[in-house]
Amino acid sequence: MTSIRALAVLAVAGLALPAAAVAQTKTKTLPTTKVKITKIDLADVGPAGDSPGDMQLFAFTTSSSQGAGSGHGYCIRTEVGVAADCTAIASFRNGTIATTWEARDGRLKNPLHVTGGSGAYFAARGAGTITQDSAADLLDYTITLKIRQ
Repeated sequence: MTSIRALAVLAVAGLALPAAAVAQTKTKTLPTTKVKITKIDLADVGPAGDSPGDMQLFAFTTSSSQGAGSGHGYCIRTEVGVAADCTAIASFRNGTIATTWEARDGRLKNPLHVTGGSGAYFAARGAGTITQDSAADLLDYTITLKIRQ
């Protein structure tokens, strides 16, 4: 019984270590980034028209006070009239940032999650928003991010 308690204490201590490490990481706000979609390809994989599984593949350029970048991504329609799940990777001179978000139909501003990075953004995690600049313009977006490294 004592060895079981010891194992339980070790297991709980092991879970606490990663949490303590996260608490010591630094959070930084990245400059607001403008995104311009430069190419869109559609893959209609289900019934003709908007249906679950359809994909939008896109390329984009970025600009911010830290310079320009570019990237690519995709959105998969998950529920018609409701949402698509999106992933994109942006490349900058000092590294890349991987993001994911749920694009809700009719919503101009959606939460965005940073799922990783490379170079200056190695092991980045964080959150922010992706905002469509206007309902009439499907090509221009603004992104704000806070990341932990």
